[in-house]
Amino acid sequence: MLRVRRALLIVVGTALALAVLEIAARLLAPEEAPPPRFVESTPTYYVRDDILGYAPAGAAHARAVRTHGADLTYSVTYTIGDDRLRISPPAPSRDPNACALFFGDSFTYGEGVGDEDAMPYVVGALTGYRVYNFGFHGYGPHQMLAALDRGIVSRVVRCSPRLVLYQALVDHAWRAAGYAPWDAHGPRYVLTKTGLVAAGHFDETRIDRLRLRTRALLRHSAAYRRWIAATVTDADVERFVAIVAGARQQVAAAFPSAAFQTILWDPVADDAVLRKEIDGLRAAGIDPVRISDVLPDYRLRPQTYALSRYDNHPSPPTQRAIARYVVSRWLSR
Repeated sequence: MLRVRRALLIVVGTALALAVLEIAARLLAPEEAPPPRFVESTPTYYVRDDILGYAPAGAAHARAVRTHGADLTYSVTYTIGDDRLRISPPAPSRDPNACALFFGDSFTYGEGVGDEDAMPYVVGALTGYRVYNFGFHGYGPHQMLAALDRGIVSRVVRCSPRLVLYQALVDHAWRAAGYAPWDAHGPRYVLTKTGLVAAGHFDETRIDRLRLRTRALLRHSAAYRRWIAATVTDADVERFVAIVAGARQQVAAAFPSAAFQTILWDPVADDAVLRKEIDGLRAAGIDPVRISDVLPDYRLRPQTYALSRYDNHPSPPTQRAIARYVVSRWLSR
């Protein structure tokens, strides 16, 4: 009987502790805006893709609206061309090297801004270069490497680019590890004794799919989201660095005249994962430009560069500022 009572006390104590953690996590969680609504899309905006996990459907117009209460964060139209990329301006130059490729996630794609305000589009408008925007919502470096490795880029690009730019967020190591719930079918890369190898998709096996379903259930917990789901290990950072280095190797092989450059968003200077990513990239011969060196006072006043207090995506003026930096730093010579 005493053992039963002790067991019950342990169970009750554990439950109370978890409840306290859950309440604390919900109280500490920042207020978030609801996800964007696609109020109009012709045809389907994005679809499952067996190389990238998911991708634009192609030749589509999608109107996206995001609000927070009575405040309108954005109401924009995304236009996708036949090449399944966001449209770019006409390229008057006939120089085959007057060309630039851009990789990244929604920051590169231009979430929340019109077609003409996305950073790659602005670069094209300022230079007359042909630009290709391979960024998309929720992508990571693994989509960049898969697009290069599996022939997507070579099938689309019709030039010899002078610049290939990858724009990274700190959580790209987390995404490349397969933790992002929206990227269950994304391309998986693993580090082995012989180097980085492609290993199918994050949902490749029955165990993988069970793990993904378990994480999906746990994400209803604020405590899990705050203290467990966002954890990035040293192995995750090593994989991230290897993927970016692998993409650079693919670029060097396919486009020998192209410079491979990286911009890394660094909202917090003393972030441990950020430091490991920068150190790892530098050890691999890749010296990332920090966005805090591009945008004055970014760390002091990050919201001045964002769409709103509820949405940290770069605003149209921020997209244009980054584009001007890209042009002056890498395309003006």
